[in-house]
Formats: sequence, C-alpha cells, structure tokens
Amino acid sequence: MKFNSSIMVLLKKLFILFFLLLVIDFAAGAVLKYFFYRQKSGLDYQTIYSMKKSREDILFFGSSRASHHYVPSVFSDEFNMSAYNTGRDGNFILYGYSVAKSVLARHTPKLAVIDISRKEFQRKEGGYDYLSSLLPFYEDNNGIRDILNQRSRFERVKLFSRIYPYNSLFPVIALNVVRDKSKSANINGFIPLFRSIDRPMKTIETEPAYELDTFLVDAFRQYLRAFKEKGIPVAVVCSPYYDKYVMKDATIDSVNEICSQEAIPFLDYSQDPRFSGHQSKFDDFHHLNEEAAREFSKVCSDSLKKILF
Repeated sequence: MKFNSSIMVLLKKLFILFFLLLVIDFAAGAVLKYFFYRQKSGLDYQTIYSMKKSREDILFFGSSRASHHYVPSVFSDEFNMSAYNTGRDGNFILYGYSVAKSVLARHTPKLAVIDISRKEFQRKEGGYDYLSSLLPFYEDNNGIRDILNQRSRFERVKLFSRIYPYNSLFPVIALNVVRDKSKSANINGFIPLFRSIDRPMKTIETEPAYELDTFLVDAFRQYLRAFKEKGIPVAVVCSPYYDKYVMKDATIDSVNEICSQEAIPFLDYSQDPRFSGHQSKFDDFHHLNEEAAREFSKVCSDSLKKILF
C-alpha cells in the first residue's frame, strides 16, 4: 500500500514538472517568435520578407548562387517590373520550393527564375539539415510542413517544442532586432560580393559519381508545376562557374530532362566563356562578384525576355 502511494506521489511530481517545463517552453517560444518576426536585417529578415511579404512581379529562387548572381534592378529595367531575390546562402532546392509555396498561397508573380547548382539533387547524409532556417515558419504554415518533416524521422516530435525552431538563433535574433536594416548589404535580396579570385581556372575532368535523391528530383518537378498551375512563366537557370567541368553532372542532366518534359526553358550558363575562367569576374570558384553579377543579369534577362515574352 505504501509502495503504491509512493509511486503515485512520484508520478504526480513528474506530471507537475512536465507541466511546468511545457509552460516554460511555450512561453519562451512565444517570446522568441515575437522577436524573430521583428528582426530588421540579416538572412532571417530576408526569409521573413520572402515568405510573408514579397509581392514583386519577378522573383528569384535558389541558394547563394542565386542571392549573389541575380541583380533585381537589372531585371526591373529590362522588364519594367518590380523584382526581388529570395535566394539564401547554404539553402537549396527544398528551401526554394518552400518559399515558392508560401508566396503562391498569397501572391501571383509575373515571372519566376529558379537557379540550380551542380550536385543539387545529390543524396547525402544530413542533406536536409539546412531546412532549419525554415523551422520558425512550421507552426503557421501548413503548406511547408511535409517538406520540413523530411529533416529527420523525429522532426514532428521535436517541433512540439516551441523553443526548438529557435535553438541556434538566440544571439542572431538579439543582434538583428537592434541592428538597423540600412546596414544590411542586401539590395532587394541581392547580396553583392566584391573580391576577385586569386587562382587560375582549373579543368576538372573527373568527379566521383553520386546517387540522385528521388525526393529532391520529385520536389523539383512539383516546384515547376506549382508555377505552371498558376499560369506563371518560370525559367530554370544554371548560372556561371569559374572552373571548367569536362564531365556531365547528374543533377544538370536531370534538370534538363525534367524541364524538357514540362516545357520549361532551361538556360545553362555554367560554362559560358563570357564568365568562366575570368578571374576578374569571380569572388570565389562558384560565385560571381558584383560587377559580373550585373553583367550576367543583363545577359540572362535579355535571353528570358526573348524566350518568355
């Protein structure tokens, strides 16, 4: 009898402890969420704008090669439309698709440009970790939950915690809440780079073969169809690389095939001699510097105007 009573007391204490931890978690999560959406600068500020507020006519999607390569003002001048670059460093196909889903739920742009990188469809361990940048949007955005749940087998369970989406963001949120937006380097989402690469071009003749991630391949197809279903012109672009790649890339081959099947234009500038191999035009081996980005944006916008309009 005494034994059962002790167990009941222990269970009661554990329940109270669990309840208190839950209250603390939810309260702290609510505070973090409040300040997260009040950031004035930084990458999260750009993601918030892209997901929740962007209403420009032309939108660019992709990773760092998007954020550093597409100058919205150049496209605005060419098309006489507003433009914004939603690209984010270190974030790839599933990030862009998630942003696109969020945009299309509230806005219909007039043109979408998706930048694709070599090896973007590669299956690899931890390949979805970058989706942590979108975890703060999980609670309020049903449309992207199926994508974010791909991060891990237990992602749904982890996201029961309201603190979890902000785990590594405490100092970033604090800094960007007080830092003035005007000090941010981005220009309508475009982040300019200013160096010139300090090594000669390499000729890369062989690379290890890799397996395509079928989830990413399917997501890319759905990504394109999301725009097509809304009647929005969409183009896929592989922007320039510095080095010369002799061999084909499985991702680029897959993109080419899918775009052909979906009747979507695919512009491959990855080895364009106007850019590749020119030290003065690259900040590093796969990012154009600011001056070259403007040149590339003009080349790309001219081509898209002829093809799509």
